[in-house]
Amino acid sequence: SAHRRADMSSTLVIRPMETADMERALDWAAEEGWNPGLEDAAAFRDSDPGGFFVGECDGTPVSCISAVRYGEDFGFIGFYICHPDWRGQGLARPLWDRALEHLKGRTIGLDAVLAQEETYRLTGFESDYHTLRHGGLSVATPPMDPRVAVLGQGVMPSVLAYDRPFFATTRDRFLTTWCAPMI
Repeated sequence: SAHRRADMSSTLVIRPMETADMERALDWAAEEGWNPGLEDAAAFRDSDPGGFFVGECDGTPVSCISAVRYGEDFGFIGFYICHPDWRGQGLARPLWDRALEHLKGRTIGLDAVLAQEETYRLTGFESDYHTLRHGGLSVATPPMDPRVAVLGQGVMPSVLAYDRPFFATTRDRFLTTWCAPMI
C-alpha cells in the first residue's frame, strides 16, 4: 500500500489492534528482520487481549506496539514498530506512551533493539542482559534420548514449574496457549 508523509493536519489515532492489524504487524516485523514466532501472537493476545495497539494517521496504520500484562506486577513491551515510510515524524512516541500507561505500576521488560538502547534509556529503562537467539531445523525424530519426551498434557505442570524461576511472574496462561500446538 502507498504511504505518505503526515502533513500538519494529520492526526494520530491510537486504537486496539484487530486481527488484520496483527497480520500487518507480523509482516512489518519480518521486514525488520525480526522473527517473533508464527504461533506466538495468539499466546500473547490470550495473556492480555487489551495489550495491543495500532497508531493510525488519517486512517492508515503507521505504527504498532504490544504491552502485555502478566499478573498484577509485571508487563512486557514488544512489537514496537513504526512503518519506515512514516518514521521521523513523532508518530510512534504516543503509542509508546500508551503502552507505558497500559502497564503503569508494573515492572516492565522489553527485548531492546540494540540500535535503540539509548532511546529506551531516555525513558527510564536500563539494560539488564543481552538475549542470544539461535535457530535451525531439527533433523532428529524425537524422542531420541530417553530423557526427552514429546510435550504432552501430563508434562505441562513440569513446564510451568520450570519456567517460574526464570520469569518475573507466573505466566501459566501464556505458556499453556503457547504450547497448545505441541500438545
